[in-house]
Amino acid sequence: MAASIAVLLGREFSIPPIEAFPTSLSVLNLSGLEDELDKASTERLRTLEKQFHNDVHIEYALRARKTESFQEYLLQSYRRAVSYYVESSIIVWRALNHDYDRLLSLSHIASSTLEKAFFLNSENLRRDPFIESVTGLRVLAKVAEWVILAEKSKSAGVPPIDYLSKISLVTFLTWAVLAYITGQVKRPIRANVEEITKAIRYLADEIYHDAIAKGLPEMVGEEQEWFWCVEWQGGAVEAELDKLSGDVESFGSAEGLIRDLNHP
Repeated sequence: MAASIAVLLGREFSIPPIEAFPTSLSVLNLSGLEDELDKASTERLRTLEKQFHNDVHIEYALRARKTESFQEYLLQSYRRAVSYYVESSIIVWRALNHDYDRLLSLSHIASSTLEKAFFLNSENLRRDPFIESVTGLRVLAKVAEWVILAEKSKSAGVPPIDYLSKISLVTFLTWAVLAYITGQVKRPIRANVEEITKAIRYLADEIYHDAIAKGLPEMVGEEQEWFWCVEWQGGAVEAELDKLSGDVESFGSAEGLIRDLNHP
């Protein structure tokens, strides 16, 4: 992982006890969730969202021309974002009345909404950074599902603090890339954006292997955990990107496909 992002992981962050779960359900991804929550909770989240955008300025990091400035601005933004992340997650979890099934449903909606936003703006991000970002999103969403299901069945304890920190960091970094590709941040340094996308993939890979080591897939009855590793999902995202751009070829038969493969 790039050294600049490693600075974030090397710092100590004080995350208070969270009466919620580490998913993308937070003020960083309010769009698409409003209709699923009660009016009072939605209004509180919208207020937080407004405060978040007034307080967290990721554009300073993305526009920084020096590595040291990039590191410091990114760190400042993340420090501010964590408090909003935690507070909004608590609001959502309480609004769901601690219902694991609803939490899982909302987690799926949030992940789907984020991925759709990336594909709708795919032309604003180079190919490899796009694949890294969406791959990280998919892996993260699946691990969040495993955590929720394990907690529902009480097969696992509370996720360790390092896990919560990594989830919040990936959520923040994903929001930063999304802010750029949707036009919220103008004139960024491309190298800064791409360093963040590399970190998203790296952290998703770490989180995935940590879940495997803890036996989360087995706890929830997952029989195809290999399918959700970053390598496999990276290939799937790449294929979908090719399909979106029209860079595919159709064949009328398996024989035609084989002939084409044998005669490039």
